[in-house]
Amino acid sequence: MSKKVLIIGLSSDIGEKLGEYFIKDGHEVFGTCRSTINNNHFVEDNICKLDLDSKNYDKEFLGFLEDKNEKFSIIIFSIGNLEPIGDFYSLDFCKWEQSLYLNSIAQIRVLHVLRKFLIDSANVFFFHGGSPNGVLENYSAYSIGKILLAKMVEYLSVEDPNIIYTILGTGWVNTKIHLQTLKAVKESGKNYERTQEFLNQPEKGTDISEIYNCIQWIVKNGKDSVNGRNIAIVSDYINNPNRDNIFSLLDNDSNIYKLRRKDI
Repeated sequence: MSKKVLIIGLSSDIGEKLGEYFIKDGHEVFGTCRSTINNNHFVEDNICKLDLDSKNYDKEFLGFLEDKNEKFSIIIFSIGNLEPIGDFYSLDFCKWEQSLYLNSIAQIRVLHVLRKFLIDSANVFFFHGGSPNGVLENYSAYSIGKILLAKMVEYLSVEDPNIIYTILGTGWVNTKIHLQTLKAVKESGKNYERTQEFLNQPEKGTDISEIYNCIQWIVKNGKDSVNGRNIAIVSDYINNPNRDNIFSLLDNDSNIYKLRRKDI
């Protein structure tokens, strides 16, 4: 059955590829991009230019949604910015604050606008990276922003149980975002060498097709059991031989795969 899919950040590497997969499977894709996107898979009228650094982006986006008057089944937020990179006290605080905003509040603000355009039992997906259960040194604005999203997902699952909110840890994905680490060099610390090693062997990372497959797996099977959860695509889906048993385990333990992460 065809679904209406909205990807916030359609022009990102992950967002664009996911959009192509959804279209290939017969779904209708809408999306936002900061400037333009040159991809003939997408219908131009279904794309809204949206700059989350601008002042009135929520009003502009609302106008787009009202004009389309659609009800969406799947929402995906593919937004992230690693910069500024460096230890907290060495950074320009205004840049740090703006990055924290983009990595969390800006996305939640967009969600606040589009909530009334969702069908009942719609799936909303956010992405996180870094180290939600530890410290990704020198990436505090990015990491804390994503942690905020993880906790917000849990809150929304309680306050708005008619929608399924999930945050996905993608693992290493070969996208342009890693260029920010290479640009930072010294400020990125140990992550500079780790990133270089990964980019030299990108096949060891998570393929975007696996992100798509995980999303579809959750949409088809997860239902309420994944609401408010933090799913790690590599360990919980790709490399988990018992992944089909996850949903029953989640149903029986409200603490698993949340920010206070309790391992199975």
